[in-house]
Amino acid sequence: MVVSRQALRAVPTFSALTDEQLDALLAACRTVTYPRAAVLFSEGDRGDSLLVVLSGQVKVSLLGQSGREVILAILGERDVLGEMALLDEESTRSATATALNAVTALQCLRRDLTEAFRNESFVRSLGKLVQDRLRDTNEQFRDRSTLDIPDRLLRVLLRLARTWGSLEQTRIVIRPRPTHEVLAQLVGCERETVTRTLKELQAVRLITVEGQSLILRERALGRLGIGRERVG
Repeated sequence: MVVSRQALRAVPTFSALTDEQLDALLAACRTVTYPRAAVLFSEGDRGDSLLVVLSGQVKVSLLGQSGREVILAILGERDVLGEMALLDEESTRSATATALNAVTALQCLRRDLTEAFRNESFVRSLGKLVQDRLRDTNEQFRDRSTLDIPDRLLRVLLRLARTWGSLEQTRIVIRPRPTHEVLAQLVGCERETVTRTLKELQAVRLITVEGQSLILRERALGRLGIGRERVG
C-alpha cells in the first residue's frame, strides 16, 4: 500500500509536520501487514517503533492478576500505537497489541522520526496523545468501580464510536459491530452479561442492531449526559 502525504497528515499526531518532514517520514517508514489474531507487540517488549493504523482494528490489552485479559482500547484507522516508546528510549511496551482482523499499518522506527522531533508541535501532539491515553484508561477503570453494567456498556460503546463510529442524523453508527466477547472484556464482565444487557438496552431503544452495525441512539447520549458534539 502506498501511503500519501495527505493520508499521513490526516493522522492528528502528524498533522503539524511540514511537507518536507512528511516526505522524509514516508521515505523512511515501511508498510506492514498483520493477519487476524497476530500480535503486533507484547507487553514488556523493548519499544523502538511507532505504528499508524491504516486499515483494520487493533485491541490493546493487559493480562490481569487472575490471568484474564483486560482490553484497554480498540484502535482503528488513523490511530497511533507505541507512542510511549518514542518518548523514553528505556521504556518497554506497557500493553499487548493484537490484530482483531487484517491490519495494515505504517511502521516508523525511532530513528525515522529524528526530523519530526525537530517540530515542536509534533512533540506536543505526541505528549497530548500519551495524556489522552492515560486519561481514557483512568476513566475506564473509574467506570468499572462507579457505574452499573448498562451504563458501563454505554460508555464503552461511546469510546468505540470515537474510534470508528459515524454520526448519522440523530444516531451514531458503530461499524463493524464489536463482538460480545470484546465488549465483555472492555466492560469487565462475562460475555453472557453483555448479551443480556444489550437486549435490555435494545428493548428500551437506547441502542439498535442493524446487520453488522450497532446504533447508539441519541437518547443513550442523553442518559450519559453527553451531547452529540462531544462524540468526536
